[in-house]
Amino acid sequence: MWSFGCILYELYIGYPLFPGEDEKEHMAMIMEVKGVPPRSVLARATRRKVFFDDDYQPILVANSKGKVRLPSNKNLTALLNCNDKDFVDFIDKCIEWKLDVRMTPEAAFSHPFIAKAVNDLKCLRTSAGGGAQTNASTAAAPTTPGQQSASHPVANNTKS
Repeated sequence: MWSFGCILYELYIGYPLFPGEDEKEHMAMIMEVKGVPPRSVLARATRRKVFFDDDYQPILVANSKGKVRLPSNKNLTALLNCNDKDFVDFIDKCIEWKLDVRMTPEAAFSHPFIAKAVNDLKCLRTSAGGGAQTNASTAAAPTTPGQQSASHPVANNTKS
């Protein structure tokens, strides 16, 4: 689910969510958005000492350009620049530190963002067939940009 959230972000923005130049910067970029991982997560991490000190505090290191990234310094909503709260919430729940709290694929199906997308697709299928249902092969994807959903951020890649 973590990867799925990152892919949706990249499809929407056109740029990776965490494009670190190495693993230390990658971890720092994740912490910029998600904060420091909970102690319960760090306690099980096999490579904790690469990224955190003995007190479970992040080891802050400058990247090749001299930038030091600080935990909880960026906001996912601001990064997405999107008014669709369900979309932001969906990605946020995909990139949750705690595995037992992170959204599961099963839970994703009932999330409002996915429910909206399914409803939009049903509307497209209905309108494409003149009020009748079309078969799955013709309704799998819109054939022209004008057929894309105006309400779904990833479907039409517009920042609402």
